Amino acid sequence: MKRDAAYSCFRRFLAARAGTSAVEFAIIALPLMVAIIGTIETGRALWTWSLISHETDNAVRRVIIANTATAGAVESDIRTALSRLKQDDLAVNVAVTAASAGAPGSLSVTVVFSFRTALSFVWPTPIPISQSVQYPIVNSTAG
Repeated sequence: MKRDAAYSCFRRFLAARAGTSAVEFAIIALPLMVAIIGTIETGRALWTWSLISHETDNAVRRVIIANTATAGAVESDIRTALSRLKQDDLAVNVAVTAASAGAPGSLSVTVVFSFRTALSFVWPTPIPISQSVQYPIVNSTAG
């Protein structure tokens, strides 16, 4: 008799459907939130990389066209162009080599930005996003 009562209680427990939606949501919610936040953070990182790449090219182009390709001019133009980013996380290294006999000079620019995610408790270390390019400096007075 007790066995039938226990079996009946167990059958009722298995047949009950109240609260199953809450349990299913609890199982699915965490991976879903991780996927959504990961997609947003990936988009932010790609936007930052694109901004650094585009603005570095534009700043160097403006400096070379103005024929003022000094390290200080390039660095200040890049920092101005990238003013939407936190400046304390931005490292700009510029090297200008003078033209030698028969060879044009060159301008090497490396921009490194420490990208910090919005949820620093998930990914606490900054991710370095860098752009490194080398441009030839051609004397505009030469024919």
